[in-house]
Amino acid sequence: MPVMSTFRAQQGKASLTAILAIVALISAVGFWMAWKVVRDKMETVQTHGLPPAAATSDAAFLEAWSTDMFPPAIYEMALAPGQPGEFFALDNDRIYRFDSSGAQRDKFAAPSKSSRLATDPSGQVPYLLVVSRKTKWTGAIDYVLTTDEFLHALDTRGREVWTKRFDPKDVSALEAVPANLGRTAVILLSTGKRILCFDLEGKELWVNPLWHHPGTLAVADLDGDGVDDILAAQAPLLQIVQIDSRGRTVGPWAKGDGPSRLRAARIQRTGEVAVASLRQVFGRQTGGVQHRLAFFDSRGSELGEAGLAPGASPLSYSPLAAMDVDGTGRKSWVIALGDGSIHVYSPSGQHRAQLYTGKRLLTFLVVPQQTGTDLLVTATSRGLTGWRPVPSRMTPPN
Repeated sequence: MPVMSTFRAQQGKASLTAILAIVALISAVGFWMAWKVVRDKMETVQTHGLPPAAATSDAAFLEAWSTDMFPPAIYEMALAPGQPGEFFALDNDRIYRFDSSGAQRDKFAAPSKSSRLATDPSGQVPYLLVVSRKTKWTGAIDYVLTTDEFLHALDTRGREVWTKRFDPKDVSALEAVPANLGRTAVILLSTGKRILCFDLEGKELWVNPLWHHPGTLAVADLDGDGVDDILAAQAPLLQIVQIDSRGRTVGPWAKGDGPSRLRAARIQRTGEVAVASLRQVFGRQTGGVQHRLAFFDSRGSELGEAGLAPGASPLSYSPLAAMDVDGTGRKSWVIALGDGSIHVYSPSGQHRAQLYTGKRLLTFLVVPQQTGTDLLVTATSRGLTGWRPVPSRMTPPN
């Protein structure tokens, strides 16, 4: 009898486990189907009023792959340190790793309430640099107070190496920028009121008390000496200044006119560097508010300007990037807008091409390829899409 009772008990337990598994499976399938319905409705709402997607017969970019994500909340992407062709994508609480074919290689937890992600593609700074914050509810309706800001250095599997805490009263719009200052790989941190420099162990090396516009800290080897030069758009003055490897402001570099974003990039394998800025222009002649791009050479001479359409809304964090769109090895500037359009400009500001994706963009990333054209990855309310440029449909640069 005891043996029979034990057998029946085990049978009952197995049956219960099977029933619970079936219920869980049905619930998961039902939740997924409900989410697909909600997602499709949300996408219909979000794409209302956007320009239609370009026809493949004349599109400057063609879709190479697409991957749905759940939940689709990617607002920042960055290249994998020292791993060409791979990249990371960040939502609020997770980090995903992908290759150039769109295949997911890894996924792990990110610090809670993460918002920014930066990396050094060369691998000299081997970390994922993540900005996050800690908040508390004040008791007021929908009012949340930020109590702490953090910069995390994670390894490429998401394990924490070190973390720095900052008081929200002292910083704004934190942004990490890896740099190579001679023999030393460092991490620069833009805080709005100051620029901080850390070594790879998180030790503070210097502080520059420069009040600068958020999003305008950029680095590149401007003079070809193998050391990155540091640029920042000084506030409230309308100029871009240069900072040396010891953190000293050495003087004005170019007229900045109050840019909201500043990017510097090597656009030629020989070492040629270009700089581009994005700023808002106000006035009757522009019909209210207009965004304008300015293009510079490595010496700070302005090469040209281009105005975006009235009402155009550049992406919040990283609207500008350099990309090889024709396989020549010389990069052009690419800017993505919230209406789902992507525009290509030569280093001197000539408009070369545009693409209408038909979907509202959250962020984008250029993934360099070892041969041929680079890959463009966009994030939308559905997931990620990889795009390949069509060189024959690009206007030849000046």
